Amino acid sequence: MADRKTPDHDPLDRPVGDKPSREERNWFNMSVDLTIGVAICIVIAFAYVFSGAEGVRSERAQSIQPFIVAMFAVVTFSTIVWRGLVSTRQADEQRRQNDAKDQENLAKLLIDGTKLVSDEKATSASRRAGIASLQVVILGPDDRFASGAMDVLLDTIRGGGHESLHEETVDAVLRAISAGLTAGRAPSSDLKLEATHESRYWKPIFGLPVTYIGGRVATGFFQNGDYSQMVFENTLFNSVGLPSLNPYLLDGCIFRKCKVTQTSDYLLLGNVFEECDFSSTICSPDWNVDPFDTADVERRLRGGNCFFYSGFPPAQHRILDWSRCLIERDPRRRRLYALGHKPEFLPDRPPKLDIESRTEDV
Repeated sequence: MADRKTPDHDPLDRPVGDKPSREERNWFNMSVDLTIGVAICIVIAFAYVFSGAEGVRSERAQSIQPFIVAMFAVVTFSTIVWRGLVSTRQADEQRRQNDAKDQENLAKLLIDGTKLVSDEKATSASRRAGIASLQVVILGPDDRFASGAMDVLLDTIRGGGHESLHEETVDAVLRAISAGLTAGRAPSSDLKLEATHESRYWKPIFGLPVTYIGGRVATGFFQNGDYSQMVFENTLFNSVGLPSLNPYLLDGCIFRKCKVTQTSDYLLLGNVFEECDFSSTICSPDWNVDPFDTADVERRLRGGNCFFYSGFPPAQHRILDWSRCLIERDPRRRRLYALGHKPEFLPDRPPKLDIESRTEDV
């Protein structure tokens, strides 16, 4: 018969950790063992006390009393620890069940909300109910469903899809997305919005890259926020005070009756300006734009009737001569006057034109 091989290491021979055990069974076994030990000690103590003479029993009882109390305290302590571990386990289990229930509810809300917002026959009220359901998912305690819910909302307005939706529905989508971004949730894709006509007014969305194609930006769009992730293509800016924008994020746009505080070579070449105020405008040189088509920029600024107020000319450009392309206007025009107190303004001074530029215009 072959010799049975014994393992090199006893599977029960495991290193003892430095920290106390958190196993329920260990503390339960300890409590039972201590209880049995205390019971045996009590029996021995009774035998010890009552085996003595009548006069020494009281003295013996008083001598062992502290030890009996200490043993009861140890048993009580181990029992409390065991009960605490049991309560902790039950609380953790209840928490896991609640989390699973919450996940189930969020998943159901995601499915129901997706059905409501994607149904082409749904009414505006039904879509807004679906948007509200998805917003609950976005702002829920479990963020694993938030990205999917935001993607669903973005899909409803992505491209030109928003044009077939009611204005209030689009606003509800944007509010839900903004609320999610404020809470630190983010979609898995960027947003591109397209409009086929200028009557579509855009609203700012912060926190994710957004491309606006067509449409219109009006007063109030640029307030407080980070606009570095916004791209505008063929968009109309109407009566807007332009902040310091990255010129490479603006292409083919029309600026109409805007106050231009800062511009650059790329911005002047790639966009159209109509009746814009260039008073005290700062122009940043862009050495990547070479060659700079001075004649084309001058012709377009003149054709757009752009101007500056006397005494507040734009900063000197490295090549462009502002006097050849901007109207000089009476500075009193920029003020507001009470009815009947409006003064007689000086006539506008047109741009300076030489013979060559006159020939080009003809």
